[in-house]
Amino acid sequence: LDLYEDKIHRKKPSASAEKKKPQSTKQTFIYDDQRKQSISIGVTKLLYINRLSWEQIVEMILKVDEKVLGLDAFVNMKVLAPLANEMELCRAYKGRVEELDVASRWVLELQKIPAFAARVDCLEFVNGFEEQYTRLKKIVDEYKGLCDYLVDSSEIQKLLRVLLDA
Repeated sequence: LDLYEDKIHRKKPSASAEKKKPQSTKQTFIYDDQRKQSISIGVTKLLYINRLSWEQIVEMILKVDEKVLGLDAFVNMKVLAPLANEMELCRAYKGRVEELDVASRWVLELQKIPAFAARVDCLEFVNGFEEQYTRLKKIVDEYKGLCDYLVDSSEIQKLLRVLLDA
């Protein structure tokens, strides 16, 4: 039993465990690891799944062109919009774009787009306008019908006379 325990405790780590992961030499503006990972996943999806380049993404956002990506992608991009401190760090960056990690490159590219969040809000409004209009028109029509009934109803007029005469 002692020999068995010695073998377990003396076991060498596997070759893959001994190899250390190479440190990434990419620079970053985003120091919150969870946020960086979320941005990286979202942007990678845009770039590789949709087979788009950075320039194409910027062009689609500038034109507010939802034909390729759809409204959901724009709304998701809004969630990935850079924070103020990330934009400040980005403005100060003078290095090569290729040296940035995906999330920081996203911040750098979105810096080229004025009023990014407002563009997405506008797109959401335009796309939801017809649905909202139809819903609100139905409600207004119901209230109008109710008001017309109250004004034209002889029963309501009789009730009001009795209440006011009392």
